This record gives sequence, C-alpha cells and structure tokens, in this order.
Amino acid sequence: MPLLRATVEGNVETLNSSAQQSVRVDTALESIQLGDLQTIAPAITWVIEHLHTSPSIQHLVNDIANETAVAVCDRSYFEIHGIGSSAWIHSSADGSSWIEGGGIVPGPISDLNSYRCELGGLLGIGIGTACLKNLCPARRHYMLTACDNLEALRKITLARTKVKTSWKSVDFISQILDVWSQQHCQPSPQHVYGHQDDKAWAH
Repeated sequence: MPLLRATVEGNVETLNSSAQQSVRVDTALESIQLGDLQTIAPAITWVIEHLHTSPSIQHLVNDIANETAVAVCDRSYFEIHGIGSSAWIHSSADGSSWIEGGGIVPGPISDLNSYRCELGGLLGIGIGTACLKNLCPARRHYMLTACDNLEALRKITLARTKVKTSWKSVDFISQILDVWSQQHCQPSPQHVYGHQDDKAWAH
C-alpha cells in the first residue's frame, strides 16, 4: 500500500534490487538468519515488520567494524489518515551489502507526527545494529547515522539523565538510548537535507 510506505532515498536508493532477501522473524526466537549470517533476534519487532537483506551481509559487518558503514532512516506521515511509518537501512561503504527494515509506527493517534515517525526510523537503526553486535568488535566503534530531522537526530546521543518525561515520544527516545547503551557500536549523527524538519513536535 503506497499510503503506508516510507522510503530511504539518495545514494543508497540503488540498494533495492531483485537480489534482496525477505526475512521473517519469529518473536519467540533468540536468533535469526540475515543474509548469510546468524544474528541476534530483534528486541523490538515492529521496526522490522518489513525486513530485507542482500544475499551476504559479511561485508556490511566488516565495514561496521572498520567504521565505514552508513545507516540512514526516513519516514512517511499521513496526518489525514492518522498513519505513520518508518524505514531504515544499514549499508556497507560500497553499497553491496545491506540490511533494510521498517514498519508502521505504533502509539496513540494523538502522539503521531513526523517527528515520532523519524524517531521510529532511528530506533530501527539502533535495533538493526543490536542484531549484529555479537559479530562486531568488543570495543567502542562508531557508525555514521543519518536522518533529515535534526531534532530527532539530537536525541540519539543525549545523556540519559537529561531525558524529560514531558517530552513528546519520550518512549521512543528512551528505547533508542537504551538500545545503544547495550552495545559497543555507537551512532555518529549526521544531519542530511530531505523532508523539512518538523521541530514543533520535539518540545
């Protein structure tokens, strides 16, 4: 359904190909097969409602370890229908090895906006990275993490002590900070220009 589609566009657009593999996730499983590798099953499953990979993700894992991989997210929000979705992708530097996922953003309609949907994409990046953590070095390393909503992007490296319960979508912010705190890989935020930033919903 086009109404529910969120896409990641730009340099990684060519990653969508006939070689992609769909992945089904059983929430009772502790591990899943992504491409040619066995990985940790995601802790939050709505962000991988639609999950695809390149036939091999070994090159992606290598690039994450070498800090040359890239993660990007995007979102779609249809206010008139009260529906939002998020999409995300992890890509090797040359685009040959990748994982992409996405899903319908949960939450009350009163909380739904483009800012929450962008946070959903950033959460997807964190969850996707966490699935690979046992395959990556047990040392601090960074991955370029890009989105076009600056206010949402600022939240992913925020000190946990600065989070306020009164913030919009504080549930997603807390989940994002929690998932990154449990792995050696850390996001290196990069703002990119795409959809106009929706800053009004961030406060």
